[in-house]
Parts: sequence; structure tokens; C-alpha cells
Amino acid sequence: MTTSIEIPNIALPSIEQLVPHRASMLWLDGYDAERQQAWVRVKSDFVFATPQGWPSWVALEIMAQGIAAHNGWRQWQLGLPAEPGMLLQVKGLSSAEPWLAMGARLWVQILSCHQAANMGQYSVAVLNDHNQQLANAKLTVMEGLA
Repeated sequence: MTTSIEIPNIALPSIEQLVPHRASMLWLDGYDAERQQAWVRVKSDFVFATPQGWPSWVALEIMAQGIAAHNGWRQWQLGLPAEPGMLLQVKGLSSAEPWLAMGARLWVQILSCHQAANMGQYSVAVLNDHNQQLANAKLTVMEGLA
């Protein structure tokens, strides 16, 4: 005898619901709730795109938006809207390659987080689909500026 479990159809939020950026300033493509990681596809229509891909320093903004998506996801689970934040400090930004390859999907992984009041310090990495680390840094952000 086989039993089946019915899984409710839960509408997941769009990336626009998780990150308060809009139009050309929203660089992320989505948020994977199961992995709890934001992602972006390296596309040719991006403002900083070249035939080689995206310059690796773009990873800094991808990391910052990944933190915003992660915090937006937590807010969404509480039934609250995403709140803007502000990047205050970056330490130890490093990149494995000078370019992020055209067509690659990049994942933003939060390795650790320390929060106090409305401040957060995050250790963040950008990974490819093969789980190879392409960039990392420690970011300090002010959260909940709404």
C-alpha cells in the first residue's frame, strides 16, 4: 500500500518582494528558499557585461543584494515587507578570477552572520553551480532603515 502526502501549493515570493531594489539596480534573478541562497545568471544585457563576462568586482554588489534577499526572506516569513539596508563596510574582498563567466549561474552563500540591534556582519561567498568559491568578503550592513 502506498501512501501519498499532499504538499500545499505555497506561492514563493519574487525577488522583487525580497529585495527593495528596482529595475536596473536589482541584479539578482531569484532566491532559492530550500538552499536559502540568492542567485543570478551572468547575462550579456547587464550594464557592466563584456564578451569575457562580468568583472569580478561586481561580486561585491551581488553579495550585498544576497544579504538583502536573505533578510527579505526572513521578513516575508513573518508577513512583513522587505526593508532597505545600507552597506557600511567591506573587509577582505577577494576574487578567484578577474571575470565572472558569461552564462554562469552564481549563488550567494552566507557563511556566518553576527547581528546586534540593526547592525549585521556577514561573511559571504559567491559560488558557481559546481560549488566553487569565486569571491568572498566580510560585509557590515545597517538593516531595517524603513
